[in-house]
Amino acid sequence: MISVPISAWVGSDEPAMLAHGLADVLAAGLAGEQATVDLRETAGFDELLQAPAGTIRIVSLQRYLGGDERSWAETERQLHDELAALAETGDPVLVETVFRCVPDRSSEAGQALLERIRRLNLLVTELSRELGVFVVDFDRVLADIGGVVLATDYRLRGQAAAEVAGQELALAVATNALDTVLPFDAQERVRTFVESRRNTAVRPSLELSPAGLVTMGKGRHRRRVSVNTDAVQENHVSWLISQVLKRRMSLDEAYQRLTMAVRRRGVRESLGLLFSGLLRSTVRRKTS
Repeated sequence: MISVPISAWVGSDEPAMLAHGLADVLAAGLAGEQATVDLRETAGFDELLQAPAGTIRIVSLQRYLGGDERSWAETERQLHDELAALAETGDPVLVETVFRCVPDRSSEAGQALLERIRRLNLLVTELSRELGVFVVDFDRVLADIGGVVLATDYRLRGQAAAEVAGQELALAVATNALDTVLPFDAQERVRTFVESRRNTAVRPSLELSPAGLVTMGKGRHRRRVSVNTDAVQENHVSWLISQVLKRRMSLDEAYQRLTMAVRRRGVRESLGLLFSGLLRSTVRRKTS
């Protein structure tokens, strides 16, 4: 049996989401490929960083919500430095955004918390392009459904929120983080299985909620902007290149995966992603 090691540093109310998404949904998909999930929750960043090589690392931005005594500049620097350290391991790094649903928006504290959530979510989108980490956009997925329907808030309490967020996390892992574990066709089977387990009872159809859209603003100023689909694909290409350079993946295997990407996306778009990935890998090596 193949073991898929995953270490996660998440919010205090997110273990139920991890259990559903990874120990249930993802594990069921991997079982058909003779693979298992080795899931571990870490007590802090240092433990996450020191996880064995080959570990998929998951970080929740909920961990950066506290610390009002610190300035935003300090939080920004901390998040950048810690994600950069994780990315330097060469293993897949997935970062969960925070659902921007705050119970007491009318209070000064509630408004401050909401602003911090928005700034963190925007910052990690920018850092994903710079560092090559993958964003798991809980905020987009959960906002499309709504906190009232899910009976939850930014902490992701409740079964419905745990199921929807967990399925999104499982899909992100299946799509972006199994390259060194499973061949491409096996990854596709796992991804298809995970997608089939999505909770359609509470979430809108994919046609109404494209994966590449992020909702910004509110009320009449609410708009949807495409920001992250290409970034995720470019990060994946960049990550594949880094695996070859670090001799963790053969050039032939990386070529096969890129060939499959060409079949799925077309020659012109895939060449563009390959160029972006090469450029990003070059810049990262020069600055490291």
